[in-house]
Amino acid sequence: MDVNSEGIYGTRPWKIYGEGPSTTTPPVRGYGRTPAPYTAEDIRFTTKGGALYAFVGAWPASRIARIKSLAAGSPQLSGAKVTAVSLLGYGARWTGSKTSKGCP
Repeated sequence: MDVNSEGIYGTRPWKIYGEGPSTTTPPVRGYGRTPAPYTAEDIRFTTKGGALYAFVGAWPASRIARIKSLAAGSPQLSGAKVTAVSLLGYGARWTGSKTSKGCP
């Protein structure tokens, strides 16, 4: 939890709270029913200052997390540009490119 605290404490909601299958599937209700597990496509967002934090629900098997809400032309960006991407707790910067399918 310490590694993610920067994106949790003192943050505010972003324009949308998340994306992925769990945001469009009706919740499971009833005693003894287990909700579907989060997937690598389930992403939740927070913001603080000029930073946007994205939490991926499960580690992607491909080791690539594709964030559709940050895709080129996404209505959530409203013309803003993604200038840097980093993984909390990991010192290196992202060096990929943004496409119409998402970021990276």
